[in-house]
Amino acid sequence: MTDAKYQETLREDEIKEKIELGIRERNVERAFANNLLVSIAEVIGISTDQSVLRQEYEDFKNEMETVGPAEDVAEVLQIEQIVALLGKADMIATLEEREKKYFSKRNSLGRQPLESLQSFYCPITGDVMEDPVETPSGHSFERCAIEKWLAEGNNSCPITKKPLKASALRTSD
Repeated sequence: MTDAKYQETLREDEIKEKIELGIRERNVERAFANNLLVSIAEVIGISTDQSVLRQEYEDFKNEMETVGPAEDVAEVLQIEQIVALLGKADMIATLEEREKKYFSKRNSLGRQPLESLQSFYCPITGDVMEDPVETPSGHSFERCAIEKWLAEGNNSCPITKKPLKASALRTSD
């Protein structure tokens, strides 16, 4: 076996292992799919240009869809998994498809602030805090809002109702 043929066989084996790994681990990372797609293109000797890869992927997908009933169900399932895995590659998607996917994902998050960001909002004003202070009980407020609260004669934390003095407020980090 010539050295070039041996190297080609090694690359083919590496690609098969990557495909099996991606399917087994349900790897859905775009970078993984992109790298796999480029590796396949290099081994079969086609351009790694986005438009070429997209066309080859579409041709492969269409070819797999038009194949008649197969006797080996496992092989058909594996081919479907390979098509799905390669379909994760963003380098085969058009700009419009990527934008549509981005906006769909963004809109699925809704318009509510993310839960982890709630701690940045003052419970009194409802606004993002610029100068936060913390009470001894661990609650944060906008400095001017809690100072106004206390100056108006309130002598307890608005949340815990525990006694609170302005001197007990400390700057939040």
